[in-house]
Amino acid sequence: MASGMESPRSPISSSKKEGEVWPVWKLVLIALPQLSVQVLWGFIGPHSAPYMQHLGAGAVLATLNNVAGPITGFFTGPIVGATSDSLTSKFGRRRPVILTGLVSLWIAGMLFAGAEHIFPLNQCGAMGPAAVLEGNGANATKATNAPRRLSEAEPDVVPCTALFFAAPMYWVMDVTINILQTPHRALVADLASADQQVPMQVVFVFMMSVGNFVAFSIMQIYTKPVDHMLELMFGICLLNTLFVAIQFLVARERPLNKADAPKQSCCSPVLDVGRAVKHSPCLLYQLAGVQCLVWIGNTAWNL
Repeated sequence: MASGMESPRSPISSSKKEGEVWPVWKLVLIALPQLSVQVLWGFIGPHSAPYMQHLGAGAVLATLNNVAGPITGFFTGPIVGATSDSLTSKFGRRRPVILTGLVSLWIAGMLFAGAEHIFPLNQCGAMGPAAVLEGNGANATKATNAPRRLSEAEPDVVPCTALFFAAPMYWVMDVTINILQTPHRALVADLASADQQVPMQVVFVFMMSVGNFVAFSIMQIYTKPVDHMLELMFGICLLNTLFVAIQFLVARERPLNKADAPKQSCCSPVLDVGRAVKHSPCLLYQLAGVQCLVWIGNTAWNL
């Protein structure tokens, strides 16, 4: 999962009044949406490849499509963070971005999970696009007049349109995850005092752990979750909406004055990340290598 590249506390003026200390329980409620975002990621991670195969993709393409997370996160995190820092909306800096991400999640999530329902009649034979995506390996489909069988329990049809519709929607959904989670952390960091910063980061880690457990529990509702992606995604979107509503009821932001907003191009956040990596100590590269190995193992487990 790609995380936001934003610093825990923005250098520009805080959203809380000087000397104001928010109760920890309110900050925990404001951090609650991170739990539902992790539920989304914990659910979609291990099911994206099986779902793409369910739609007719080959094993290689279905797995490679998972690179959407790190690729989109590298660009989306810094850009969303910088945009949120400089936003001068009367509703605050963070909440408009969170609301945008939530709306995008509903659209992309429902379209991704409902692809086979939107295009249920589109079929193609073994030499159609889905067969090409299968590759030329041992598992490739032979050129026959009969369509490729996805599994013994499924009919001999390959819904090509649903596949090519769902694949880009998965990328869009990964973008929405970064749009959501980046301002969640920033909002809590804006409102927390200096002494509350570290404890609240621990709370975020705890929220993510609980989110993973909830995601695993959701997987147990159906024997074959990929056959019920639409229902499960609808429930996860509802959970995110509920927690964001609680966050909005509790959080209070002070609008940023236009004179205080940082002036920078849309590309500068990504360029700043590149410059920071270039001049980082060797320890950072070692940690990056460890993270790479962790994600290799995670991807292998998702197979």
